[in-house]
Amino acid sequence: MSDFSRLSEGCFSIAFQWNLEGRSYVVKYPLKKEGDTYRYWLAHMEREILFLNIYAHGQCSVILPKIMEVSDTCVVQTKVDGIPLTEAIWQRFSPAERQKIVRQLAGFFRKLHRQTDFNWPFEHDVPNFEKCFACWDADEIQLYRRYSSMLNKMSVSTAKPCLCITDWKDNHILYNPEAQTIGWVDFGSAHLDFPENEFVLKNPIRSHLSLEMMRDIIDQYNRGCRSTLVSWERIKCHLVLYALNEVYGDCVNEIIPPKEKKRMKKILFDFVRKVEVL
Repeated sequence: MSDFSRLSEGCFSIAFQWNLEGRSYVVKYPLKKEGDTYRYWLAHMEREILFLNIYAHGQCSVILPKIMEVSDTCVVQTKVDGIPLTEAIWQRFSPAERQKIVRQLAGFFRKLHRQTDFNWPFEHDVPNFEKCFACWDADEIQLYRRYSSMLNKMSVSTAKPCLCITDWKDNHILYNPEAQTIGWVDFGSAHLDFPENEFVLKNPIRSHLSLEMMRDIIDQYNRGCRSTLVSWERIKCHLVLYALNEVYGDCVNEIIPPKEKKRMKKILFDFVRKVEVL
């Protein structure tokens, strides 16, 4: 007996859960079987397969899916059990449970970042913040200038580029309450980058992750490395700047109604206040 149920849909792929003979799998298909969407899906799956079959071996801190079958039209992998590690879920944990999760994730990334010698290209995409200028009012322009100036004045880590995932989202980090384990899914964005950029949330508001958790993971990560490879103060600047882009990035060349503008501005500055108290 088997059954299919839809799990999620992304920009160029769709995923289903496949239950077969008491085991659960995830089957990923391209949204289209031609054109740019299909090429993006192929590239995404190629990285995921390469990461899971070669570069993820030997780590035991985090549960990862296993690739079971690959074709030109689908990829089948084992399903990682767990619930998305949202901020709301994080707040339910005891200090001891939080510390255990922090150690697991920090250890996972320390081991991952030791891999610096392979042929993947270096990538680091920085949003074009200037495209959003027309959407910002005086407060938001001042916010951008303040945090970009702070970031530029801070010293930059001398760490070498390494293998990074750079795709932190609550639905990519899964907590299994029964086994008390952490799982991670979706590695199609893996590439060569600097350790700091691993912890920069590209969509910090929609990631729904606990900023306190991120801060503690970075602190534990640095302790294990016996060096401050990642600066939390620099990460805070990135969080604010990426939040500016996240809120207004889709509104370029559009007129934002006053009521909607007020709502968007509140979302942004509520998030900024959360960042600033950490």
